[in-house]
Amino acid sequence: MDGKKRHVLWWICEICFIFMVCMIPLSVFAEQGVILDIGQGNVYIDGTHVTGMDAENTFVDTYLEANGYVTVIGTSQGDTANYIYIQNASNLTVVLQNVIIDHSIRKDDALPITVVASTCIFELKGINTLTAKKNYSGICFDYNSKVTIDAQNSEQALNVFGGADGAAIGNVSYGAGTVTICDAQGNTKTEFQAKTCYNAGSIIINNGAICATATGSSTTN
Repeated sequence: MDGKKRHVLWWICEICFIFMVCMIPLSVFAEQGVILDIGQGNVYIDGTHVTGMDAENTFVDTYLEANGYVTVIGTSQGDTANYIYIQNASNLTVVLQNVIIDHSIRKDDALPITVVASTCIFELKGINTLTAKKNYSGICFDYNSKVTIDAQNSEQALNVFGGADGAAIGNVSYGAGTVTICDAQGNTKTEFQAKTCYNAGSIIINNGAICATATGSSTTN
């Protein structure tokens, strides 16, 4: 092979290499659906940036594209139970698939699910249970957030238990600002305002079997 042909071949290899390198970041941003295991680690969502651990205990650090969603599976309980934290997200969908997060004996302060300055849909698959520690809510969201709970049918369930002196769904010890319950077609069936609302946004319940239990005060002798 003469020098000219070798030079052309070298440039072809260089172009292919650059193309392959340039494609790597694109794959990071091409995620439509991400599956994370709450039993393996915390789930953090900041805007479209998602981090967590998958079922193989592999660290996931990716970005969702438009209309992307995150599926959370697994069980986490005990004194170091994990949590889901969402902030600055717009029209985010999080699928809860047979998730159990139990903070009843968790040592450090945390909530099973926290939503801050976000619009978020929780889609239910299977039976999901969230239990908060004392003075905390199972799903906590601020005044700038709007949460929707949805499911394909009433067989998909969400059971949320607030800790002692904590709301089940709301902001720590206080319920949601506005609660709207819809039928399967999305029509409003019931809407009510919390009597004591402090910094909690609104929530829409479209479908599914939802059981939200706020626990009364507890005393220690």
